[in-house]
Amino acid sequence: MKITRFKFSRKIFLLLTLAIFLIFIFLRFEKELIFFENSLQKNSPVKISEGQELSGKFESTRANITQVEILLGGGKKLTNPTAVKIKLADENCSKIIREGSVEPSYLKRKDIYEFRFSKIADSKDKKYCLILGYEPQKSDTKNLQVYTSNNQPAMRAVYANNNAWQNINELSQRISQYKPFFLKHYFLWVIFLSFIFFSIFLIIVLILI
Repeated sequence: MKITRFKFSRKIFLLLTLAIFLIFIFLRFEKELIFFENSLQKNSPVKISEGQELSGKFESTRANITQVEILLGGGKKLTNPTAVKIKLADENCSKIIREGSVEPSYLKRKDIYEFRFSKIADSKDKKYCLILGYEPQKSDTKNLQVYTSNNQPAMRAVYANNNAWQNINELSQRISQYKPFFLKHYFLWVIFLSFIFFSIFLIIVLILI
């Protein structure tokens, strides 16, 4: 009896662990599921030192702007990204809407750093000013190299949808542009959901055996 209970408890533990693991993966995936409308263009980097600021303006083409990606470092990884201070202001660069510091790209893309902030729902067709400053520590480099494009920081706006379902649906639509018909729309969803279902089913069967 004790051995049977031990096996049963072990199976329940494994199933709960699997459920938590899957929930964590989905939440992480949904958090990182963002969209941009244009590629990053860059010219030679310029340098700014402590106390200096570099600003640039851009227009948001969609609602729910949630991030701005910036090209920094001049080809070298920043040792302390938090020293790069960012302010998102109105188009006159006077009213600060969001502020914080940058962090490396989640996908570790070279030179790309992210300024993340809480979603701005009514951002469509609005103009913003991005103000970039540098507050180095003693161990940091004295100057920050910033790539420019059209005489302002090389940057692009990043957007999210209202919910996870809309994010996944847009991802499906973007993927469908480059796939044959049997990997588009409903066909893609059937394949995707079937793969997840049978994978989970197989793992549960293996645990319960």
